[in-house]
Amino acid sequence: WLTPARELTRRVPPAEYSERLREIAQLSANMTAKPVPLDICQTDPSYGEEAVSVLSALSLPRFAPLEDARPETIEHCPFYLPTKSDDASPRPLYFADKCHPNVLGARLVAYQLACHIWGKEHPMTERTFSLEHTLRRPDERSEGKPPVLIALHGIGSNDKDLIGLQPFLDPRLYVIAARAPHEYAFPGGYSWFDLGIDQRTGEVSVDIKQIEESRDKIIAFIDEVIAAYDVDPKRVYLMGFSQGSMMSYTVLAKAPEKIAGIVAMSGRFVPELFEELDTSRIKDFPILVTHGTLDDVLPIENGRAARDALEKLPVNLTYKEYPMAHEVSQASIGDVSAWLKEQLGN
Repeated sequence: WLTPARELTRRVPPAEYSERLREIAQLSANMTAKPVPLDICQTDPSYGEEAVSVLSALSLPRFAPLEDARPETIEHCPFYLPTKSDDASPRPLYFADKCHPNVLGARLVAYQLACHIWGKEHPMTERTFSLEHTLRRPDERSEGKPPVLIALHGIGSNDKDLIGLQPFLDPRLYVIAARAPHEYAFPGGYSWFDLGIDQRTGEVSVDIKQIEESRDKIIAFIDEVIAAYDVDPKRVYLMGFSQGSMMSYTVLAKAPEKIAGIVAMSGRFVPELFEELDTSRIKDFPILVTHGTLDDVLPIENGRAARDALEKLPVNLTYKEYPMAHEVSQASIGDVSAWLKEQLGN
């Protein structure tokens, strides 16, 4: 990417790509950004399956049949490239060749790094992270390292869900939507832990081992995010919806020093999580709880029970109810944004 294909015929360490792309970003800061077409080259059918899987991972359309060996060009680019000239000739993004099997992977690494630098949404599937995730960089720069909001989706959803709230949040925030580690019942759905329902009593049970494993992954992920994206370690916030809010509480109970605040939307609070916690560790800890009075998945009683339990702890609690179902309304996200802005300061 931005490099002749012949230079990618050797394996290039991601660190070198990162440094090279950062230099390009600095040099091109004052250039005009413009759309640039991309093309995919498949010169060997054996690489077709890998190419298609990469396209799918990046949410890009499939351009040509696998047996077609000619380059295909698209006119819509998912990001913008700075350029010194008016030349908008296609830039090869995927290049699969039987003689150069490393090129496809190198281009993918470069694409992800480039998206990170230019601030566009992209999926991260690097093995160095405990959780796959989607991110969006801050729309506004602030002094020092930026604050970060890590969003935890509900059961059956994925990292593409809560990332859609980014335009409504404080523009100074680095927003990262994490994907739960367990596949759910249908494609594209994930969960932080499995739920069981007693057919006789209707009682819901949870997999405690999975809760603990997911909690530990989130805690590790926080450290990885701080290291990878150079965000402010003292301004890491969690925002969870439904099952994601329950996971936010588990992180607070285990490692409160890792986070600066929690937004718990339409979730359930488990008081037992805090039985062994030294509550002095969460003194004045800021928490925002939001819940819908029309919620038929986790009825409003769950929100009020969370409020009552949290009021017994030495936290700085803000509790809000809305005439909404199991969802995020315009009013609720407005209050979430205002609360986060208050935490960040003007």
